[in-house]
Amino acid sequence: MRKHLLIFFCLFSTFMFRTGLNVEASRKGSETKRFLEPSLMVYRFRSATALEDYPSVVATNYLGGEELVISSGLNYHLLPGKVKLGLHYVATSGDRGELPADGRLSLHHSQEGIGGIQRGNYIGMEVVLNY
Repeated sequence: MRKHLLIFFCLFSTFMFRTGLNVEASRKGSETKRFLEPSLMVYRFRSATALEDYPSVVATNYLGGEELVISSGLNYHLLPGKVKLGLHYVATSGDRGELPADGRLSLHHSQEGIGGIQRGNYIGMEVVLNY
């Protein structure tokens, strides 16, 4: 299995993979089923990082640079379909290579209206109410 995953990650330069598993966390005798959902998401984007390739990035209205995002977390479905709580850790890394800091870069290196930035790792909490 590990060998096949390694081959997958090497063959595809841009991909997103997400997995999760619902584990029942209801108390015995409870009418409401509650679930814990551990999840993992891996996202990788690869594009041009050499300065001589930058004109083709601009001409095709594409993004340049490389980034890797790994998100792992735990969701708690308090009332499935209605209330969900979540806690996730997101690790990001990227490389813009020789490309200009204020150019057309991947989301790791740019934000609309601000220009060149570099994102960092963070912990996020969520409350989802669906009524």
